Amino acid sequence: MKLDEMMTRFSRLKQMLGEVLETDSYSLEKAMKKNNPEDEAIDMEQLRKDCWLGIPNTARPLAWRILCGYSPTIHDLRDRTVKQKREEYWLYVEHYFQLRTEESYQAMFRQIYIDVPRMCPLHPIFQQSVVRECFERMLFVWAAQFVLEEDLETFHVSKLSKEQLSTVEADTFWCVSFLLENIQDNYTFEQPGIHLKVQDLKEVISVTDEQLYDHFDKHGVDFLQFSFRWMNNLLMRELPLQATIRLWDTYLSEKDGFSEFHTYVCAAFLRLWSKRLQSETDFQGIMILLQNLPTKNWANEQICELTADAFSLICDIGTFIVTEESLDYFSYC
Repeated sequence: MKLDEMMTRFSRLKQMLGEVLETDSYSLEKAMKKNNPEDEAIDMEQLRKDCWLGIPNTARPLAWRILCGYSPTIHDLRDRTVKQKREEYWLYVEHYFQLRTEESYQAMFRQIYIDVPRMCPLHPIFQQSVVRECFERMLFVWAAQFVLEEDLETFHVSKLSKEQLSTVEADTFWCVSFLLENIQDNYTFEQPGIHLKVQDLKEVISVTDEQLYDHFDKHGVDFLQFSFRWMNNLLMRELPLQATIRLWDTYLSEKDGFSEFHTYVCAAFLRLWSKRLQSETDFQGIMILLQNLPTKNWANEQICELTADAFSLICDIGTFIVTEESLDYFSYC
């Protein structure tokens, strides 16, 4: 991307989301109020375009809340609406979370209890019990309804006040709810959404990398054996946390980022390792590589390449509705 075009994109984001200054007295919300009239709505199409390539760390929390539809685009409505939603979440917790000890809910809570530590097991922030407990509440409350800029590496959640932590948890719940609504069939009985996405991935590879497809077939590698996890966990277990966050900037900027674009990202991800996979001469070697892909040091550059290749697959196959946000990627590159 050209430097002047990148700066133009950042300038637009600052205008929409507020120019954040590095002082305690100047917050993003204050800046947003200054830069945008209280009754003027943010241009969502422009916001998606400018967020597709990644969001500055200081702007990401507010940008994600707006992209998720949790926070209103009009500043004057934002404080009241978000306050109501945060209070509503804690009413949900009060009502639903106590059900985890009841017999009909115990299996569901146990699965959540087992799965939460697996999300990013090596990242320090996910080793903190207070973080795991937040996710246990959020995921159980969400599931139960349907049954009826500090460095993350060193940040300690225990530093947050009780009020701050409750705010973060409520905001996260509503953003995660938005995410899961679009892929809900991934997590219903027998997980039909995941099986369909795995089949879609298989078809994309059969068209775009026939040699790899045949190599898998020759050695008895079933796509479900490795890509079920990719669909179930949205590649979170394959990528470092910062790379996942950067990838989600793009997903949230696409209208069907998590439900459809993710499949093409998985195809692009698999194609990256095509030659190495084809050099493996047996089933065991292929599976060991697929379960231990060398992505530990991935960052923005690798995610940009990954999403660009995913978009090129969409253009080649032509089965995905191409959005202005994704088309704009190539005007930046």
